[in-house]
Amino acid sequence: MKALLRGDKKHFNENDTMQFLLMEYDKCFEQLRHYDSIQNSVIVIGITGYIGVYSGLYAIYQGSFDTQVKVWIANFTVFMSFLIGLLLIDFIVKNRDYFARNARQLNSIRNYVLSNSEIDFIKYNKHHINSNYPLSLSYSSTSYIFVMFLCLLNASLVWSGDIIYLQLQYNLPVYTALCSGAKWGGITFILELCISTWILSRKDKQ
Repeated sequence: MKALLRGDKKHFNENDTMQFLLMEYDKCFEQLRHYDSIQNSVIVIGITGYIGVYSGLYAIYQGSFDTQVKVWIANFTVFMSFLIGLLLIDFIVKNRDYFARNARQLNSIRNYVLSNSEIDFIKYNKHHINSNYPLSLSYSSTSYIFVMFLCLLNASLVWSGDIIYLQLQYNLPVYTALCSGAKWGGITFILELCISTWILSRKDKQ
């Protein structure tokens, strides 16, 4: 985080500054609730969407129409769903960064007010006052767990798509198709999670 230099001119008195800090505190709390609500909604929508895609892929696989048509439809469905999944992961990553920034601002205001208050409540404070936390990248946060979950679901699309493709196009044994799908799904999961982790770690250095 870049340090801001304070200018020599002072345009606000103590009362104006405290009013601003109180308003900022309320707005940050409001934003935290907003980001948390959005995250939960995106997860519900995502899970519902993945269930729909899996059901659609199963219906395509069991369909009685031409094999090449089934392969084309299945590939297109997996590809588009995978792209949408990437967007969901990116959204959760950005949402986590916005959440963490607002939480750090709350801690900063709380620390400043308690440290400069005539009432010595800071000794008894049980809330967070460290303005360096929470970090955007926190492995124990619900956001990161959701990112892992979405990466897993998105990777399972690749796994399912590869199995269906190999079964329909080449009629390979189920075990061979499963192994191939697991390999590409595992690679996809690792790449998605590593990139998401790298992005969050970069946010903490800005």
